[in-house]
Amino acid sequence: MTKLIVIYILIIVLPKHGFGQSFFRVKADFSIKSKSADGTGSLTMGTAYYDINTGKIIFKNHFPEKETWILTDTLIIKITNDKVTEKKTTPALTKMSIFHLFLCGDLPNYGLKNSLYSLDNVEKDQGLVISTWKPPEAFSEVIGKILISNKEKKLHGMIFYNAKDTIISKQFFKKYQSIQGLEFPTEVVQILYLNNKESYQVTTYKNIVVNDTNENNMYDHPVPEY
Repeated sequence: MTKLIVIYILIIVLPKHGFGQSFFRVKADFSIKSKSADGTGSLTMGTAYYDINTGKIIFKNHFPEKETWILTDTLIIKITNDKVTEKKTTPALTKMSIFHLFLCGDLPNYGLKNSLYSLDNVEKDQGLVISTWKPPEAFSEVIGKILISNKEKKLHGMIFYNAKDTIISKQFFKKYQSIQGLEFPTEVVQILYLNNKESYQVTTYKNIVVNDTNENNMYDHPVPEY
């Protein structure tokens, strides 16, 4: 599963062409409620910061404990009491994040329009516009298609398939808020399917601010030595 997710990320974020934007920062308070396949749950709350120019997503958590998570294009770093307690290598999570796609105006197609995926089919069903995106032929034996549904020109849902055409993940985007002409979903529901079991995650956002010129130190949070 991890290898499949890595390949999905790499393909999605490899752009076919560049783009410009006038929005460069977003800040939001968040809460993440998770429920694993075995029934255990968790809650995380804090504030998220993202700046396109620094390429970092900073999660300043205050519950269940005070800690900071830093996501870059290559790393996930966990800081507790001003010390790095965990560091993992990861591929380009920031550029496929909801924050990046929101600022760039690519959220309706989840960035697939500017990726190596190709549009295969578009149809309408009960008020939804459903588009099917195929991976490059070179990866067709490893990963599968992605279905995107739009409602009123907003991203409504996504379904990820593996190469055997089995659903591995679903996401739903709800309760949009208009911010300086951009639409941000304040509730995101994700369902993961693994070994015939389901796990859930619900992320909610509030107090969303775009192009904030304060807290510069948070948008480019320094990384202590490991």
